[in-house]
Amino acid sequence: MIRTFAALLIATPLAAQQIVDPESVLDLVEGRVLEYSAQGREMGREQFLSRTEVFLRSASGKCLYGEVSVRGSALCFEYEDSPTLHCWSTFRFPDGSLKMRLTSLSSNTLLDLSDINDDPVICDPAGTV
Repeated sequence: MIRTFAALLIATPLAAQQIVDPESVLDLVEGRVLEYSAQGREMGREQFLSRTEVFLRSASGKCLYGEVSVRGSALCFEYEDSPTLHCWSTFRFPDGSLKMRLTSLSSNTLLDLSDINDDPVICDPAGTV
């Protein structure tokens, strides 16, 4: 998935935050929709069709199917338009909020997991909202 569209570069230290096991994240989101945001702006909605398949609508309206896998402590996503694997670790912050961070050693990219709901991701036939 090209999650860089949803990326926000933040210099937030994660060392004191609690990492959430990827299987626990999948337990939470399987069959549901996860909304990503950055600084209060919606960055995308992703419907977890199963533990291994997702349907994404980016903030720009682009819609894609993708595959999900667990690699160590990260959830990894690969989308139909890109062979690049994007892996994210999930952290629980002291206020209870969840954030995802790209696992690249040089990345401080964080997304807020702003909502988990049951509203399906809908796109028109052209692949946009």
